[in-house]
Amino acid sequence: MPSKLRAKPTISAKAVLVTLSCMVLLHLGVLVFYTQSSRRAQHELNQDKVIEQMINIVELVGSTPLKQRHEILKNLYVPYIEATLDPQKKWQFVAEPGTLWRLKHKLKPFLGHIKLSYKLDKETWLNLDATVDNYGLGLQLGLIILELVVAGALIFSAWSVNRFTEPLMRFKEVAERLGVDAQTDVVIEYGPSIIKETADAMNKMQSRIKQLLDHRTKMLAAISHDLRTPITRLKLRAQYIEDKEQYNKTIKDLDEMETMISQILSYARSEYASEKLTRMELNSLILTIVDEYHELGHQIEYHADNPRVIILGRRLALKRAITNFIANAVKYAERITIEMKENNGAPIITIDDDGPGIPEDDLESIFEPFYRPDQARSSHTGGVGLGLSVAHDILLNHQATCKLSNRDNGGLRVTIHFRRKPPANLGKS
Repeated sequence: MPSKLRAKPTISAKAVLVTLSCMVLLHLGVLVFYTQSSRRAQHELNQDKVIEQMINIVELVGSTPLKQRHEILKNLYVPYIEATLDPQKKWQFVAEPGTLWRLKHKLKPFLGHIKLSYKLDKETWLNLDATVDNYGLGLQLGLIILELVVAGALIFSAWSVNRFTEPLMRFKEVAERLGVDAQTDVVIEYGPSIIKETADAMNKMQSRIKQLLDHRTKMLAAISHDLRTPITRLKLRAQYIEDKEQYNKTIKDLDEMETMISQILSYARSEYASEKLTRMELNSLILTIVDEYHELGHQIEYHADNPRVIILGRRLALKRAITNFIANAVKYAERITIEMKENNGAPIITIDDDGPGIPEDDLESIFEPFYRPDQARSSHTGGVGLGLSVAHDILLNHQATCKLSNRDNGGLRVTIHFRRKPPANLGKS
């Protein structure tokens, strides 16, 4: 029974999230450092400005006649500075005439509030209460909050996209596998509701396809069983044919019918799909097939760039597929050449023969079940037209591609492209 597998986030998705998070943290750190430095600089500027204004107020009030001082302060408006005339001091920090030039230096340690009592004369004190403007802090905090909001939105967007793309990538993988293997893993239902509904629909579709294939196989098995009984009776009745030539022809036809039934049933069952995937050496598999044909007297040459090519596959199924291509070649050709090369780690097998080739119009349809060309490769060679179809399906099940083409100097070329070969530890427990 197919198992439910949840697709893991791809390396690229993880890299994007990690990179984005690092960029956000770095940018946030730089912004905090900049705002702190900027805030300190702005505070110093505001503090110097306030101290200058306090000194100006002291000089202005001190140089004004006593009777007009209250009127001056009443009409004086300086933001963030409150000045009053009182008979006694209010604040601990005291300045006296002749010390104004030292005020700027002495008032520097004060941060948010600067409170100063200045003695104008024996009976009058000028009390000043100033607030250093920190409006830069609010602006900087606003920038930091905005940065956090934008960063959160970006990370949430990346997470949301990954939440949708993760199951969609799984859909893609299952859909590709479903085209060649109805036993592929079903899609686990997770993610947003629309994704869950889509996953449920795909799982139901896969289940219906499997049921249809099972019903087809059972029907063909029943038909083949029912057909074998009358074929057996016909063979028994053929014993009464006195003409030896007619008897041999009849038995040959009946044997061919049995072979056709067996091949059709085997094709319908897709027996190769039940074999487990294992790490296997492709060279030894091909050499085994070549040796078997050498023993039958066929001339087959094999060349390989790499003496040891490892792939992940079903050994018996691949042997059957390659054997079918070679068997098709030996029916029409005297010499067959097999070569295996690698392109960026992906094995490529070519099978060339010196036979008559296939008409160009038939190349597109040659892998269709029961299809056989009417010319050079025709029905006189026997078979039901399933050999190449079975081989093609097996290669699709291994996510490999196959192409047939006529050679320029005559004959047919079969080109098989496998996927990039797996790492050395793939398939090991």
